[in-house]
Amino acid sequence: MLRSYTTWFLIRLLTQKIQDVHFLTYVKRILGAGYIDPETKQLVKSKVGLPQGSPLSPILANVVLHEFDQYVMEELKPNFEKGKIRRYNPEYDKLSKIIRRKTTTPQLVKKAMLKRRTMSNKMGDPMDPNFKRLMYVRYADDFVLLVIGSYNEAEEIRNKNAEVLHDRCKATLNMDKSIITQLTDGFHFLGADIHKHKDNSVHMVDTKSIYDNKYKRRIPLRLFIKAPINKIIQKLVDNGFARRNSKKIILAKGRTNLVLFDFYTIISFYNSKINGILNAYGFAGNISSLHRVFRILRQSCALTLALKFKLRTMKKAFEKWGFDLRDPETNTQLKIPSELKAIHDYKTPSEDWESILEVGVNINRMTESNILKNCCICGSGNKVEMHHIRKVGEVRPKVRTGNTTYAMIEGAFKRKQVPLCQYHHIELHRGNLNPADLKRISQFNSNFKK
Repeated sequence: MLRSYTTWFLIRLLTQKIQDVHFLTYVKRILGAGYIDPETKQLVKSKVGLPQGSPLSPILANVVLHEFDQYVMEELKPNFEKGKIRRYNPEYDKLSKIIRRKTTTPQLVKKAMLKRRTMSNKMGDPMDPNFKRLMYVRYADDFVLLVIGSYNEAEEIRNKNAEVLHDRCKATLNMDKSIITQLTDGFHFLGADIHKHKDNSVHMVDTKSIYDNKYKRRIPLRLFIKAPINKIIQKLVDNGFARRNSKKIILAKGRTNLVLFDFYTIISFYNSKINGILNAYGFAGNISSLHRVFRILRQSCALTLALKFKLRTMKKAFEKWGFDLRDPETNTQLKIPSELKAIHDYKTPSEDWESILEVGVNINRMTESNILKNCCICGSGNKVEMHHIRKVGEVRPKVRTGNTTYAMIEGAFKRKQVPLCQYHHIELHRGNLNPADLKRISQFNSNFKK
């Protein structure tokens, strides 16, 4: 994990390969634009690092770390690795000789076979000092090095990497996040928890010989890649979807900032969170554990609807709209899959689940939805648009600054809107509609609450 790198060095790298002045000027402006501190609300400008979340950030990170990639693959890896295969494990060899010995009793053979099976993936000596390997994986400014070697060698590699990054890439390695750990303890990389099983268990698979005889074959389990369920649930708590009671038990929580919105918008909001998490962790081996997360989101949605329609309890919301909380007007419901199966698609890194759960309701969405309506003039349902009678521009700046009241927001939110097909909407703004059509528009009141 890199902490920062100087922007002037990045510009120098780009000028070596790119002569487009307009492009270089654009990059300089992006790097010097700064960001708004969420706490102080002040503009912060820095000469190090890149703005996080920008689509340009991973591309520029690849430019800066190209020298580091070459160092790892051309210098570090060839000089570190040695040996073709591990030496034979003496304990495994000892058990094999007991099994093959003709004088061994059946009881000892069975005992030796059971013991050898527990170490079936250790036929080679894991402590062989003459066998070393190194694997390097990087995405943007996050990278991981898998080392077969001692702790001291891993520490030496980390210190050398910090020097190379500083000297060749003008980057700083974040030593707090650059940890050295065993695979059995696991590590966090690109939003996933990766670890190796602590026991020496094996996976039994059915296979066939060349004579079509079926038999069982043992293969060692690979690294286990899973979604960080506890971290996702904690993020639900931090973002108001859930809470902890006095006994530290996680309970769902309704979102009061969604009460003004209509049924369809609330369901769509929760569906976007569910789909985002599914897309982010389709590869996870423990994807079935996401049912815990979706259960909290379902209950949070039910509590939000209960707040909106004054039902008071989650149970009454489920009794009224069903387990999937189906909207009676639009027939929209929560789309939570009944079963979850891992896709194991590792071609692209997972989407950042933290940003998925942090996204709130769009502040520009200050109008009650009136979807799935037909044009009030011609009755067409094709390309229907909403014509708003009153402007909301006077309220939106006040909402952003906090100088507004609930009555002002509710009035802007429930302002009258008229569904029109694209043709009649354009004709209305051009002033070409006849008096009969204008009368239909003035009499349209389907979005008013009785």
